[in-house]
Amino acid sequence: MPFRLAHVNVYLPAREDGWTILDTGTAAAATEAAWQALLASPLRGERIAAVLVTHAHPDPMGMAGWLCERLGVPLLTSRSFFLIKCVDAARRSWHRRQYRQLAFYR
Repeated sequence: MPFRLAHVNVYLPAREDGWTILDTGTAAAATEAAWQALLASPLRGERIAAVLVTHAHPDPMGMAGWLCERLGVPLLTSRSFFLIKCVDAARRSWHRRQYRQLAFYR
């Protein structure tokens, strides 16, 4: 991890239609290996209904995309989290365009 963190809390509350993964851990090889082990053994055959991310930090959302893609489940989050990520993506895209335009004119 690129920062000090002794642990990450990840929960799996049960729903009527299966389990929800609540926060996912950081995007790291060790985290992916832990999820693969969980999905292959204790969670094998269990229905995962969704992945829910509580906030926009690396520890709750790091493996969200990987899990949603692997399990074919939706990502659930708050509207404010979604909008923050949309603004961040738009800002990064805008900056890339500006740099390309400046390079062109030089």
